[in-house]
Amino acid sequence: MNWPPLQSALRETQAVYRDRRALMAIALVGAILGLTGPFGTYAELGPLIRIPYWIAVAFVTYGVGQLGGTVLMRALVPELAPRWAGVVVMAAGAAVPVTAVVLLLNRLFFADIVYGGWMTLELFAYCLGVSLVFIAMLEYVVRPLVLAQSPMADAAPAEPRLLARLPHGVRGPLSHMSMADHYVEVHTARGKALVLMRLADAIAETDGVAGLQIHRSHWVAASAVAGLERRNGKTFVALRSGALLPVSRSYLAAARAAFG
Repeated sequence: MNWPPLQSALRETQAVYRDRRALMAIALVGAILGLTGPFGTYAELGPLIRIPYWIAVAFVTYGVGQLGGTVLMRALVPELAPRWAGVVVMAAGAAVPVTAVVLLLNRLFFADIVYGGWMTLELFAYCLGVSLVFIAMLEYVVRPLVLAQSPMADAAPAEPRLLARLPHGVRGPLSHMSMADHYVEVHTARGKALVLMRLADAIAETDGVAGLQIHRSHWVAASAVAGLERRNGKTFVALRSGALLPVSRSYLAAARAAFG
């Protein structure tokens, strides 16, 4: 099914189950629950059954909860919506499949328990509450801590190596580059300068700046592009500065895909 919310949710869920650290963490949570035996499972089940039960609950409910919650959030919550709205919607999306899985596991491990309407509703309310608390804790506590402790959190974004070749007064966000005899004319938001090097070598020193070579003599930064223009049967990249740069036939398809 080619539905973007589902595709995104599947990718995120698959990433968790491919991460060895995540798998170890889920198994550890399941083992701890199996040893402590919450919700009456300590009295109802022996350790040889109780521990596998809780490990199964941890692995399966995490996956279906992540999948269901992410699908609903991607489908219903706009990107600019408040954070709490995403938390609530994701918890609701997680609670439905989690409840279904817990019902199935309980049927396997507790054959004598028969769930009626009220018991199922009570179980859903419990799963919804747990999902809401868990997702809110991840969003408001764990994520900020991870970001704060990241070594890149306070680091300034690295400048392209190419800027070190320019005079200090010209160094700024890259706009475009053009060949001029044996030189490359480098344009930034603060001016321009000539550098004695090949265009290919200059492009290699843009270091992560999103851009595209549009001609054997021209390269543009994506952030500087306003769009494409057709003049006299030829295609040009229109820059936000008002300049026009020609697009050669060999780069036309890539330019249209990027800027068209």
